[in-house]
Amino acid sequence: MSFADKILNRLFPKKEESTTSRIPVYTEALKRNEKYQEAYIKWREEADTAVLLATISRAYEAKFNKMPSIGLEVHLLQTPYSNGIAITYHPEKIGTTAFPFLFDLCKDKILEGQQPYLLYTSDKRVYERKNYIETIEKHYLKPSFKENTQEDKLFEQRYGNILIEAIYIDDKPSFIRLMANIYSDHKFEKPLPFKELLHLICH
Repeated sequence: MSFADKILNRLFPKKEESTTSRIPVYTEALKRNEKYQEAYIKWREEADTAVLLATISRAYEAKFNKMPSIGLEVHLLQTPYSNGIAITYHPEKIGTTAFPFLFDLCKDKILEGQQPYLLYTSDKRVYERKNYIETIEKHYLKPSFKENTQEDKLFEQRYGNILIEAIYIDDKPSFIRLMANIYSDHKFEKPLPFKELLHLICH
């Protein structure tokens, strides 16, 4: 296994690895207090936030087109059933305060978009690894399906189910993972491109 493959396996673990090897020692619902919410709203209005989102967009385009990284280090996952991006934490371009804000912004931009999505769950899980403690904050979103009144009409899956995670190693920001897992069932229409999902978040 190459070094790049090892990195991708960590950033985008396979489903079969998410059972016994990923049982948390602690789980709780993810809630934000009033002070956090006020700081988050203020951050969304700042010019630096738009600059950060533009930087992420450029870094994705560079990686997608197999060009050198620009501004931020990102990793992509492209398979027939899952597509994703992992944004590596940068102390200057993201910062410890903005890290959870960026994680929540990804969720809110999707919920605010024209493609109807529902927040299925938000939680925080702590894992005890061999040499470190891993904390994962998660938002899981599902498309809001309209009732299918026609037998021959397919369901619109939009981008599929969306998983957003903020990963901390020993309480320090590490990376943000955004995944879109599509429905392959014949009852669903083809998914929208992952590129459009990232555009929705970054613009």
